[in-house]
Amino acid sequence: MAFLSLPSVASAELVTLVTTPQKTTNTLVLVAGQSAECIYKLNWNSASRATVTTPGATFQIDVELQNVKVAGPATITFSGNQTSVATMLTFDVKSASASPTSVIPKGEGAIIELQCSENLTNEWTTIFAQAYTNAPSHKFLRLRLTRL
Repeated sequence: MAFLSLPSVASAELVTLVTTPQKTTNTLVLVAGQSAECIYKLNWNSASRATVTTPGATFQIDVELQNVKVAGPATITFSGNQTSVATMLTFDVKSASASPTSVIPKGEGAIIELQCSENLTNEWTTIFAQAYTNAPSHKFLRLRLTRL
């Protein structure tokens, strides 16, 4: 019996960090396997700062540059000015996810496992497992996640 491993493809979501006179700092945390690219800014000025902290370094990023990307694990801290105008940055955050489909060929077998982790490193827990042996026909599999 072999383990079936689903290949990775990218999935993405947009995250917007907003600062106001009442909330002058906002943070985006990227875990291992995630990356972020700043794709939009509003009311950016000389008092605005985007700081990236990684396990080995802390540095400023210049959002005026095109295609600046940050890979996790990292924390992006956005500090805006304290004027009456809100300032914002929008990031395209991408992460690895399961492939839409995989197959167990006819006559073969596999163990299908759904695992979860709180830190995407080595602490994975199986929350569902199903063995298929000598499949009478091809078994096509996909992972579907619906957020609540």
